[in-house]
Amino acid sequence: MFALPLLMLWAILGLASHRNERLRLLLPTACIVLAVIAVNGALAFLYGETGVVTAGNFGFTLCGLSLGGNWADCASNYGSVLEPLDEKSQAIFLVTRAWENFMQAPHVAFGTLFRSTQRFILGWPQFFLSGTTQWSGLMLMWLPLVLLALLPGLIHALRSRASWSERSFWLVLWVGMILSAAIVFEDGGWRALSVTSVLLAGFMALAFVAPGNVATPVRDHWFARPKRGIITIAIAAALFIVTPALARMLDRIELPSDIGPPQINSRLVAGGRWPTGFLVLADGASRVISPPSMSYSEFARMVRVQNLEAELGPFLDEAAARLPFAFMTAPDIDQRNSTAIYLAPPDVLSRREVKVWRLIVPQMRPNHILRAVERAEPVSLR
Repeated sequence: MFALPLLMLWAILGLASHRNERLRLLLPTACIVLAVIAVNGALAFLYGETGVVTAGNFGFTLCGLSLGGNWADCASNYGSVLEPLDEKSQAIFLVTRAWENFMQAPHVAFGTLFRSTQRFILGWPQFFLSGTTQWSGLMLMWLPLVLLALLPGLIHALRSRASWSERSFWLVLWVGMILSAAIVFEDGGWRALSVTSVLLAGFMALAFVAPGNVATPVRDHWFARPKRGIITIAIAAALFIVTPALARMLDRIELPSDIGPPQINSRLVAGGRWPTGFLVLADGASRVISPPSMSYSEFARMVRVQNLEAELGPFLDEAAARLPFAFMTAPDIDQRNSTAIYLAPPDVLSRREVKVWRLIVPQMRPNHILRAVERAEPVSLR
């Protein structure tokens, strides 16, 4: 959120020493920003639904901050108000509510920002050494020693080998990452910072620089040839725009002749090869290869390691009572802009000959992403 804009500002100020050079850098930087906005606008115009806005779900993040939690708290507290609104109206409502909550109790939002910043700063060493795997107490005891072993390389690289531009680059990157983490870490954790995590991995690599390494001059100035880079980016942007249209023409979902209006307690979803997920079987049950499957104990351990219940709400006890079940998602036919995860009967994944399913889903709570399916009925295409 903040790291990339700050890095673009660093490129203008840190890579040029004179005003004319900075102006020359400002032009391509501004063109990159405008190109991203233009491609995004083209995609929204060609394929976006009415009432959908780019980054509209960021209103949930701001609202969650104002309540001292995350987006799920707003989805729960204001679910009855949000349910009938389209995405644009939801975003306006949530931003307005977030501002009202902030004005009434600013200390709540600041407390959330501080807590997210603290979790990021204290947690990044463990994340870069182990990913999202939860460490045991014994492994955490060794973490300070590992960090201590990395310090000499970092200090040597930054003090003796790095230029002012490189030091300022890492400083700007860290400041941008910390500011971004303060806002999005409570919602998305490390997943929300995946883009700039690659750059922080580069910072960690500095710790392995040996004093005897000799920097050799670069003879091939391929990196100074912008034409190839511009062509590559232009081709990628064109593919972003054209590929969805080709996919819609060549790979269409078969629809029943009479869909009818959306029903409150059911979802019409695509069947055949469109559902994606896996089966969860009782411990000790025979495993199947297709569709993929896992035991309930493995599933519960995965949910706890990934901390899914913090985002989806508690569901393991209910899932255990539904064994066996399919943990899956599928394209909705009668619901627009819906992203749901289903605890569904195994047949939805196993019976690939069924092209459309009607999932009977009791209303759990508005805007809740996880849905428990009571019954799945094949739908005729005639």
